[in-house]
Amino acid sequence: MAKEPHDRGHIADLVIEGGGWARVGGQRLRFFGGTDYLGLARHPDLIGEIGAALQREGASASGSRVTTGSRAAHAELEGALGEWTAGEAVILPSGYLAAQAAVQGMAPAGGWEIALLDERAHPCLSDACRAAGIGSIHSYRHADPADFERQLRRLEQPVQKRPERWLVATDAVFPVSGQIAPLDQLAEVAAAHGIGLLLIDDAHGLGVLGPGGAGTAAAFGLRPRPGLCLAGTLSKALGSFGGWVSGPPGSAGLIRSSSVYVGSTPIPAALAAGACVAVRIARSDLERRERVLRLAQRLKHAVRELGMTCPDGPSPIVSLKGPSDITAAQLHARLLSHGCYVPAIRYPGADDSTVLRAAVTADHSEADIELLTASLAAAVRES
Repeated sequence: MAKEPHDRGHIADLVIEGGGWARVGGQRLRFFGGTDYLGLARHPDLIGEIGAALQREGASASGSRVTTGSRAAHAELEGALGEWTAGEAVILPSGYLAAQAAVQGMAPAGGWEIALLDERAHPCLSDACRAAGIGSIHSYRHADPADFERQLRRLEQPVQKRPERWLVATDAVFPVSGQIAPLDQLAEVAAAHGIGLLLIDDAHGLGVLGPGGAGTAAAFGLRPRPGLCLAGTLSKALGSFGGWVSGPPGSAGLIRSSSVYVGSTPIPAALAAGACVAVRIARSDLERRERVLRLAQRLKHAVRELGMTCPDGPSPIVSLKGPSDITAAQLHARLLSHGCYVPAIRYPGADDSTVLRAAVTADHSEADIELLTASLAAAVRES
């Protein structure tokens, strides 16, 4: 039997038009997919800066940052991200590689002995652990700080206790469900056990959560410090491309010593320049972020009023399941007929079921939420 694709809502001729619209086959649809939460990917200021920088810098840095590939825009972006996240920031070619750079660069002498991950952690975290040669990789129950501590105590028993060589990693906002990890409790337990590093992937939090959009960790009062490091991507709320790591004082040099950083060509300087604009907009345009979170909460409430289920929390991700007699793929198809594109997704790292994953963005309005709510109600009635 052929393996089921991870994204059952994938359509080859899907064209994202921007402004909250997409086109499939000739049909224009209101688009509730993707991760462009702040609607910055097509912002005219960002696009204009990228275009101007392309004329100045060309399409590629054409070399590693440690040879000839470093540009002023890269340093400017690292400074902006570091100030925002209250850490020392380093940018990487992609968000996926940011985790690998963090695990490599922050490793203690002799390397990591044990890694403990949330059981639904993004694959970039488990792949980073394997790439770093960590031979003992374990998991704890999803978003469960009590089981996290139980697993730490279990691991402490049969081995010589050297927690300074242990690594813990979790998503801050889980990408399919939108659920937020209990970062404050995880950090407290990790510190009490002397864990060497808690690595938090805040790909879906930076820009939309926390004071000034500084991210999920900041929402819990956590900032980079010895034993705590943040990583993420520029490709979600910032509408750009590339990865970032933000760590405690002295961490930037360690990240830059990783083979991922040394051996990679960085993102084009034009994209770095555009990302600098995105950071400025994300930090200054409070109404944009507040509108996204307000509309997301309204959609979650409406979904529950229809008898459907979705995880709670303030993220712009609305992961929903309909009645048991309607599959996510069927709901996806019915919503297409009502003019709404909401992808049906089964994603690696999430649970095994397929869900509708709606994303609310700054391109949406109150009327769009009403349209999707009415379309969901009609889709359920049609069963």
